[in-house]
Amino acid sequence: MGNFSKNKKYHFIYKTINLITNDYYIGMHSTSNLKDAYLGSGKRILYSLNKYGRDNFKLEILEYLPTRELLVEREKEIVNNETICDPKCLNLQTGGISGFDYINNLRKSNPEYDKTWRSLQSNRMKEHHKNGKINYATFNNKKHTEETKRKIGLKNSLKQEGNKNSQFGTCWITKDGINKKIKKENLQQFISEGWINARFV
Repeated sequence: MGNFSKNKKYHFIYKTINLITNDYYIGMHSTSNLKDAYLGSGKRILYSLNKYGRDNFKLEILEYLPTRELLVEREKEIVNNETICDPKCLNLQTGGISGFDYINNLRKSNPEYDKTWRSLQSNRMKEHHKNGKINYATFNNKKHTEETKRKIGLKNSLKQEGNKNSQFGTCWITKDGINKKIKKENLQQFISEGWINARFV
């Protein structure tokens, strides 16, 4: 636990509530500014904030603790297995440890964690999408307008200008039905060996 959080003036347990869905997130926060607008940093609460907008959330301070150490212990008590099993709860793990430390510990103990976690998250998001809990913006059965195509083409062409182009400084040559790409600086050498610049074939 770093001194950064320990040295803050206030340590409290908070509850961030979605005013539209009534989903909630419980966490701990250490700060010297009670108006810092912090609402949480868990993956699901961040997704929800992005989806519904910060104005549709309110933060309630549940209780203050005198030290960061006591704050951590109190979050363990409040954000327990029963809490995270509540369908309205946005917490993904029990309290008392930061998400970063939690993930690192899992990675150390299980080399296959990343692959398993990605699979579980993918399945969970697909299930939420299927049930209407979240909605992915998809491009199925849609087409770009001609104006959009023009803008995309222009943007891509700017990215491909000069040495930004992956083909910059190269050319294709051919000989006896064989084609290959070479650096232009070596073109004369290949021409002297009977190769032909494919651009002029």
